[in-house]
Amino acid sequence: MTVNAHAGIAYPTADAAFLAMIADWTCAGGYNSSAEVAAWFAARTDASLADEFITDRAPDAEPLDRDDIIAAFAKLRAMSDPSDAL
Repeated sequence: MTVNAHAGIAYPTADAAFLAMIADWTCAGGYNSSAEVAAWFAARTDASLADEFITDRAPDAEPLDRDDIIAAFAKLRAMSDPSDAL
């Protein structure tokens, strides 16, 4: 059985776990408010956010598909509060 998890939390699907990972990074683990995230999203494209996320990942982290990351940022952008993905 595959466990879809992020930060010790199990998610029902791999997509949900991936979205939670992106949301956690975006919200800085709860340090960024929804207003700060909204301002950050307004100033950047999903592609530029994806590039920042990729750059910030540890060098030995599992490689992720850039298009999947861009899609996750698009999903977060559509949410009223990205922390809802957590």
